[in-house]
Formats: sequence, structure tokens, C-alpha cells
Amino acid sequence: MIFDWENSGPGAPRHDLGSTIADLLEVDIDPSPLVAGYRRAGGDERAFAPGDFGQALAHQAHMMELSCQRALDHPAMGDEIGDRARWRLDRALIKPLTRLAVDRLVIDLNQRARSH
Repeated sequence: MIFDWENSGPGAPRHDLGSTIADLLEVDIDPSPLVAGYRRAGGDERAFAPGDFGQALAHQAHMMELSCQRALDHPAMGDEIGDRARWRLDRALIKPLTRLAVDRLVIDLNQRARSH
């Protein structure tokens, strides 16, 4: 797996890591190999905290807003933009990244780190 820091900009790499973890979980992919690789490559060993997922929450909110607008602008089924927007909304509403979900994720990631 390749983890590209090029687009992390001036933000903290841990926030980009948190966003990538959230993206993997959205499509049911275990983020453990990513976290292990990040740490092997010299990444931060600190325990995860809810703030590490702030960028992921902001991204989810932005994508939901954008998807709502696109779904309304392209209401016909079979319209690629509208169909993709409705798919994104369905995924976000099935497994939303909420504060409770972040708290559970932090606990799970930190437990996994302690067990390895």
C-alpha cells in the first residue's frame, strides 16, 4: 500500500492519516496495515485521539453537502453525476462518521496498537 503525503498541505500528517483511516473503514477495509506501515516508516507513535479525525469529519460534511446539491441538480436516474452523488449519500448515511463513531474508532485503534 502506498500512502501519499503530497496532498497533506500544511496540516498535520495525523489528520491526513485519520482521513485515510475513515475512508478505508467506509468501504470496509481494515486500516491496521496502513497504521502499521505509517509507524514503521517513522510516523507518530502516540495513541489516537478524537482530534486526529477532525479533517475526516470536515471532509464528510463537505462531501455530503456537495452530493446533496449534485443529486438535486441531476435528479434523473442514469445521470452519472446524480447517480454517483446518490451513492455517496447512501454510503454516508449508512455509516456516518459521528462523534460517537470517532470515539469508538479511537478506542479500537488504540486497543489494536497495544495488542501488537
